[in-house]
Amino acid sequence: ALKTILTPPVALLLRNKRTSEILRTLNTNVESPARIWNVEMRGELLKLLSSMEENRPESVTQSVSEELKGLDGFGYSTLKNELQVGGVYVRVFNKLGLEKGGLRDIANPCLFAKQLASFIARCINGSHDLPEGWIALSVTEVEDDGLQLSTVSITDKRFIM
Repeated sequence: ALKTILTPPVALLLRNKRTSEILRTLNTNVESPARIWNVEMRGELLKLLSSMEENRPESVTQSVSEELKGLDGFGYSTLKNELQVGGVYVRVFNKLGLEKGGLRDIANPCLFAKQLASFIARCINGSHDLPEGWIALSVTEVEDDGLQLSTVSITDKRFIM
């Protein structure tokens, strides 16, 4: 539930007990390869929490699962078109590049590299625009906190590196 409300990278700060960093993140605009948080997302979070509070019956005590039903279908509009591989927002990583510290905020660069290679191979294998005689690339699945990435067309603008 916290991964939905706070986004997985921000929720990870709670798990790692980095309270000062999470407060700083939630009160500022952050765009790094590992985290995206901005004023629009803060507004969406406040709107969600207000809606959940307004829809809560005052005379009934709800279970945790009943309280969390308000999260069904919730997602931040800012992140709707962000491609995230291995816990890294690819657009931001590409924008920063290595010389500007793109790897600094990535917790596990090796895992990111493996998942990125696997993601690209799956996208290429799923493409219908490949030359005749193309040999499919071998793909090994790499775990990422149980998240399964869907592929995108290799002509998708988010795929451009």
